[in-house]
Amino acid sequence: MERPEHTAKNNPTENFNLYDETRVPPQLFHTLYEVGKKLEYNGRVHEGIRKSDGQKVFIKFVERQQRGEPSESPEFFSDEITTMLTLQKLPTCDHVIQFYDWFVMKDDDVLVMEYPHPSVTLAEFIKSKKGHLTEDMARRIMWQLADGLRHCWDRGVFFLSEGQLLINPDTLQLKINFSCEAKCLGEGVKLSHAPFFYFVMNALIKAIRRPFWKKTVSRECVRLLKRLRPKGKRPVYTLENISHDPWFAGMKENETCRKK
Repeated sequence: MERPEHTAKNNPTENFNLYDETRVPPQLFHTLYEVGKKLEYNGRVHEGIRKSDGQKVFIKFVERQQRGEPSESPEFFSDEITTMLTLQKLPTCDHVIQFYDWFVMKDDDVLVMEYPHPSVTLAEFIKSKKGHLTEDMARRIMWQLADGLRHCWDRGVFFLSEGQLLINPDTLQLKINFSCEAKCLGEGVKLSHAPFFYFVMNALIKAIRRPFWKKTVSRECVRLLKRLRPKGKRPVYTLENISHDPWFAGMKENETCRKK
């Protein structure tokens, strides 16, 4: 039997057509992808290989809420598929993990996503630096995070933990990893993202300023942290202000990677 043409998005910036009749039938999932070892920290998420080109991917299995005959009509989609399709709307963002393909099975929805490699979590990154983390490195990471959060904000999506931030230790490229849980919160996202930005920045700066490293940070950095610190129910500073803060002066526009 001739192997079917691979239909996953080689260029994930393309818009998905929810009603694309040319999509590969779900029965052929295992013909297109090889499912590898389970990633323990990510629930039912596995490493995988796209057979057409050998590319590493995340493969996530989500138990279907509506059992029975599979359907690719949107009302049968899991929240995860709906969220990933929402995030994939143009313009996409290089700092948010890309969604390549999905399959609606009898018992599970299967999501195929970008697998940034090499990458480590935020906590692993901080631990690995052990005194070699600098303010410039922190600024580059936070600039990317601000761009990724704005992308999510614009689409009403919020993710739930710092463990969902993946960093390439060689290039410092940041990716928000949605192989973990995410939620569509609508307007609530505006109040949720700024405190999260503060939490991540504070963790990075604390790692720089540990007494035994004998390092200091700039006044602009300290001021931004103070502005971001939540007071009461609302943060003093919001994501709308962050990209214009003096701490980010000199950051190039091309560091903000959005694709049309």
